Amino acid sequence: HVGALELLETGLHGPARQAAPAGSHRALECFSRRWELYDGTGASEVVGAMRTSGSREHQVVVVGGGFGGLQAVSNLRRAPVEITLVDRRNFHLFQPLTYQVATGALSPGEIAYPLRAIFKRNRNVRVLLAEVADFDLDARQLHLRPVGAVPAPARLGYDTLIVAGGSHYSYFGHEEWQLHAAEVKSLESAVAV
Repeated sequence: HVGALELLETGLHGPARQAAPAGSHRALECFSRRWELYDGTGASEVVGAMRTSGSREHQVVVVGGGFGGLQAVSNLRRAPVEITLVDRRNFHLFQPLTYQVATGALSPGEIAYPLRAIFKRNRNVRVLLAEVADFDLDARQLHLRPVGAVPAPARLGYDTLIVAGGSHYSYFGHEEWQLHAAEVKSLESAVAV
């Protein structure tokens, strides 16, 4: 039995893996191995076996459109499940290149790609622009907030939840350092630098 809450960090494969910081792909490898440990059949058959009663498809909600969220959706897109990717931005940001936007070598559009365009050929994947306000693990629901003027449902139910919300800078209790050590983790911060 797979628990309702799966935690993912970032993950890379192929040539990009060599450029990744040490350890950034380990969480995803653990996630992939965890699925395969059950019976060696891979994610699609394990998730199919977890289907709840009734004729509806298994509902998987992925929070976060970063590397971890994209990898989770990509691995499950051919499985017999309905996937909802929830993110407060409508694009995937390739964060390893934000410094190149900060230096002017790349434009912001070269490192940001619309999430809907990534999964446009997958009928079982939908992208929802919203911010997660709260988790109700007992009721298996997310409480959502709209982003800007884009309407969003107040609640979103799930059978399986994958949280890949990313990270934020830490100044180790010295928030005054933020004035002198600019972070380059978003398009806005890269353009500002």
